[in-house]
Amino acid sequence: MKRRPFLTALLCTCWIPFVLAAIAVSVQALRITGKPTEYVAVGKVVVGMKTPGQAGSNEDNTLRNLFGDLFPTQLEIIESGELRYRALERVRALHPELKELDVEIRVSQTKGSMILNVVATGVEPKYTRVYLDALLDEYIEFRKEVVDKTIESKMKTVIEEVRAREKQPKQDKKELNTFERQNDPALLSAEHERLVEEVSTLRSEMEALKRSSNDSKAKSVGDTLKKEEKKLEEIWAKETKHQELKRRYEDSEKGYQEWRKSLPIVEEGCPAAAACVLERPTAAEPEEPQLWLPLIVWGVISAASGVLVMFIAAFALTRLSKNQEAPPPPLN
Repeated sequence: MKRRPFLTALLCTCWIPFVLAAIAVSVQALRITGKPTEYVAVGKVVVGMKTPGQAGSNEDNTLRNLFGDLFPTQLEIIESGELRYRALERVRALHPELKELDVEIRVSQTKGSMILNVVATGVEPKYTRVYLDALLDEYIEFRKEVVDKTIESKMKTVIEEVRAREKQPKQDKKELNTFERQNDPALLSAEHERLVEEVSTLRSEMEALKRSSNDSKAKSVGDTLKKEEKKLEEIWAKETKHQELKRRYEDSEKGYQEWRKSLPIVEEGCPAAAACVLERPTAAEPEEPQLWLPLIVWGVISAASGVLVMFIAAFALTRLSKNQEAPPPPLN
């Protein structure tokens, strides 16, 4: 293949990239400008009400325990079909005069904050705004339902554990009260003091009688002393048991109260787990179509394709020209 015929063929086909680019740009421009005007409404919600200094608090930890990785889930919830259906039902109920139209919903999170930006796009401004408003209300309602169920389940678990743990203090308290009804602690103490004094007196008397060799009298006092000592042992056993029951009840009650203090306050999860509407859509503004970027992209792609077609066409023309210029075969 000679260079000059190929360059000539290129010059003859150099119009191809320009024509393809012009056609692509024209088609894309007609497609974009031919689309109906779209309107955009924007609303904002705050997921979890926080105040300065709350980071790392018990409330924040409770919230994380209840809901885990919060924001990715919330984005999916707002864009879910269930929530959109609920929003549609609300619009039907509150605005039956409006014609139902498709509304596109996009959700994003403001970086470094707990704010979710909800963007609605539709072909009719009023319906777009009303639909987004209903979607925000349904999301808040949905969040309340989830929080209520979660807190209710959490509270039920805590209550069951509280009831199980408070059985031991109640049982110990019951045993202590039963014993005190049968054995008045004040009377036991008084009787104990009386018996101690009585035993001490009898022992002194018996020792004196033994020294005076009055064995019969000493034996009688000794029998009385044994009876009083037995009574003293019984009183001492009752007092010991009373102190043991009292100490056991106090220990179990103290342990129970300390456990109660260590419980997470589940109610604190409610304010932080709740959501509120930070900014409602005031009006749906017309969305300016992105014209130049798509036209440039399509123009560049079409021009590149045209260059490839140009080279193929030039190669084909060169081959065709070479075949036409070839001398006829000699005659025999």
